[in-house]
Amino acid sequence: MRFTSADELSTGLFADCLSLRSAILPSSATRLARNAFAHCSSLETLTISAGITSVMPSEDCRSLKAIGVSEANCSFTSIDGVLFNSGATGIVWFPLGKGGAYSLPSTITSIGENAFYGTSITSIEIPSSVTAIGRGAFAGSALTEITLPDNITNISEGMFQNCVSLATVRLGSGTEYVGNYVFSGTVLKDLYISASIPPYAAEHAFFGTPVSITENCVLHVPYGTKAVYRNNSKWGLFKQIEEYRH
Repeated sequence: MRFTSADELSTGLFADCLSLRSAILPSSATRLARNAFAHCSSLETLTISAGITSVMPSEDCRSLKAIGVSEANCSFTSIDGVLFNSGATGIVWFPLGKGGAYSLPSTITSIGENAFYGTSITSIEIPSSVTAIGRGAFAGSALTEITLPDNITNISEGMFQNCVSLATVRLGSGTEYVGNYVFSGTVLKDLYISASIPPYAAEHAFFGTPVSITENCVLHVPYGTKAVYRNNSKWGLFKQIEEYRH
């Protein structure tokens, strides 16, 4: 049983329609609720109609490769099958079926919470225009490496949590804070940081499973700052600290 209201595709309306491959929203619709297409594992394409003004993603649409937008829609835009707001300054929905390397458009200023959660991307190019990245933005994704711009100051909670293939992370010179469980569940091998002053690290910033990343990951710090990092109560927990020129 599903419940909805006028001009809305409500939560669960098409959930578990396992044979559904394509959907074009009706022109009269104004809102696509969260998980309206949840677990539609065969859904490959979705088209946002002209009247839609609110869109929330649906989980486990693992075959979804492209989200299109009507040319008459004033609220959203599609770039290479990825759904953005009208000015392409923020991501609304990144299709789970889209994988490999990905480059964000230069207009992007922020990446929202869980924006790339569970996606198949292996690497991502983030422009310098991005100033904020939300909690769990890349959690559970297939990333193998990532470089964050220098103007990202806050490494949000759980940003790379459970990225089981993630081997290399590069944090920019502007890094000031590293939140809890950022690297939990990863097998990180190399962590590069360009900040000359050790950022504040939350209590469980380097917590991992089954062991902390401080045991096996090599921390690479700017040339001449090894002693400063070694004497820090949190960063000094890394068994291997090496200097590098950047």
